[in-house]
Amino acid sequence: MNKKNAMGMLSRLVLGMSLVCACVSLQAQMVLESIYSEPPQGGDVVRLNFSSPLSQLPTMFTLHDPHRIALDFSKTASLIDRQPIVLNSPLLQSAQVIESLEKTRVLFQVSQASEASMQLQGNA
Repeated sequence: MNKKNAMGMLSRLVLGMSLVCACVSLQAQMVLESIYSEPPQGGDVVRLNFSSPLSQLPTMFTLHDPHRIALDFSKTASLIDRQPIVLNSPLLQSAQVIESLEKTRVLFQVSQASEASMQLQGNA
């Protein structure tokens, strides 16, 4: 392969990667910016902050053995790079963020089976 062909392939590869990145950013309208735990006041509280207010609650489900709580946010990207996120809570041990083209999943490792509830407050 000569230098001209190699440069042409490289520029097509870069253009293709740029188009993929542009498509992902167009699909992901919301961005998860941070996750942190707050001191318990009648229960464990974890706050997830987004680039703008959510219009609906995420899909939530629980897993057993080990106990975990999963939240799925459709059309959401993530800026969180530190994994796992250690939560200073007796019940919530850690959180891990898994991002795909269609959604971002936040997976909480919990110390025991428990009930969870959610509420929207601005960008959190």
